[in-house]
Amino acid sequence: MRYDGDFQVGIHGSGALMQDIPEIIENWVKTLPENYINNEVKSEADYISSMLREQLKTTPNTEEEAVLKWDHFSNIALVVLDFINQIAKAHPQLEIAVGVEITFSVTDTTDYYSFYSPIGSDTICKLRVDDDVWKLEYYLEDKEASEKKAAMRLKYTGEDVKGESCVFDLYSNTVSLVEYLEYELNPPEETDFGKNLLVMEYSIQRAVLTRKDGIWVDAGGQLFLGDDAKEIFGVLEGAFEHAFSVEDFFNGTRPWQEYPEEFITYLFKICLADLNLDISVENHNGKPHFISSDGGEYFFGCMLEKVSTEAIAQWNFPDEAYFFDFAPPRVELLDDDDDEDWDDDWDDEDL
Repeated sequence: MRYDGDFQVGIHGSGALMQDIPEIIENWVKTLPENYINNEVKSEADYISSMLREQLKTTPNTEEEAVLKWDHFSNIALVVLDFINQIAKAHPQLEIAVGVEITFSVTDTTDYYSFYSPIGSDTICKLRVDDDVWKLEYYLEDKEASEKKAAMRLKYTGEDVKGESCVFDLYSNTVSLVEYLEYELNPPEETDFGKNLLVMEYSIQRAVLTRKDGIWVDAGGQLFLGDDAKEIFGVLEGAFEHAFSVEDFFNGTRPWQEYPEEFITYLFKICLADLNLDISVENHNGKPHFISSDGGEYFFGCMLEKVSTEAIAQWNFPDEAYFFDFAPPRVELLDDDDDEDWDDDWDDEDL
């Protein structure tokens, strides 16, 4: 069987340690058995080595932190994984992440794998315990690498003081694909995915978001909410003769546009009390906008409109891994065939 692989590879660490990566691959190929080596393996090694040698020309040959990243397609995906594994063996001080979509030629199906070697590890695959080139299928048997993940993606939109549409795009709460599929078939509160989603939406509604020069930036400070804030919220509500509720503001029971500008201004100051906010109000198209002294604009999440909620496939790297910003796997979480399979297993009573 032929294994085609669409790779995204990232290496993070000392620039000096990266300099000999092309030689590591070339020297490894020289050690392979004659009955294993063919023109395809040689040309693959030559191409990758040459490509990396060119990229490394711009990587400082110092102990300064550097990132080496590349995309690559190969018809001998498992061999390429072995090349990368040799880099991990030669330099355990480097952090290596590999996301690869592998197409199996016989079945014409595609699956995706996430291989990771943290600093201190000498392999991207724990099952690859030796260098036997006839055991490359161990990469496909690595359950940790083949574990599937999804991430929730929430999209919100609003209008800033300049009248420009602004989108707040959030990824969070990584879950398994099984949990996501359960969410598709059950009420949200009955699944881990759904519970995470509800918590996430609750948190965003109460979050303070800031936008400056066309980009979202961290508001900073400690968000003051929860039981400790109820007493102060009560004082705020009392100042407006209890005509307006903080809880109704956050959960959208009453549109935020119906609240006085002063109420919302004080709410910002309460929620980020440690910042001693200096907020002014500017009106645009009949709506108030809450501007900071440095020209930024404050939003509560509940002041934005939710555009979409979806789950996307996600590479399964640990939270502490360096963020290489790989494109997500190009797979559908639930395709037509999967729909049929789930219909066979579930009926209305299950829901």
